[in-house]
Amino acid sequence: MKLRQTNFENRHKADEKIQIDVRMEAIVTRMFEYCFEEREFKQAIGIALETRREDMVTEAITRGGDAELLNYAFSLAYSVIGN
Repeated sequence: MKLRQTNFENRHKADEKIQIDVRMEAIVTRMFEYCFEEREFKQAIGIALETRREDMVTEAITRGGDAELLNYAFSLAYSVIGN
C-alpha cells in the first residue's frame, strides 16, 4: 500500500514512480474480488482509499448502488485525506 501511496503522491512525476511487485498487486486484487463477492462494499471502499485505487472506489459504489455508500466514501476519504 505504501508504494501505491507514494506513486499516487508522485503521479505527475513519471521519473519518480516506483515499480510495484505484481504478486502484491494480485493479493490486493483478490481482496477486492472477495469483498465484491461477499457484498462488503464498505470494506472495499476502505481498502481502495488506503491503496489509492480510485477505480475500485468507483467500482464498489457502482456495484453497491446506493447513496449510503457514496456518503460513506466521502466521509472516509475526508478522514484519510485529513490524516
